[in-house]
Amino acid sequence: MSTIPFENFLAERLKNPEFAAHYLNAILDDGSPDEIAEAVQAILAARDERPLPAVTKPAVEQVQHLLHQAGLRLHVQPAA
Repeated sequence: MSTIPFENFLAERLKNPEFAAHYLNAILDDGSPDEIAEAVQAILAARDERPLPAVTKPAVEQVQHLLHQAGLRLHVQPAA
């Protein structure tokens, strides 16, 4: 039986929009701003988005704060 590094396995799975949405939603529920930023970067990298836009902790914190003030929570789904 051969094994592949987890990072490679995850990158391959993140190419699937449905998996990426589930992955990101799980991190949005329980993750820190740093973890959310890292997850978005991992999804973009897996989908070969070049150049990778900056996704930073302060940007994530700002979005979280604005949504919280509006009584909302972020949830993602695959684009149609």
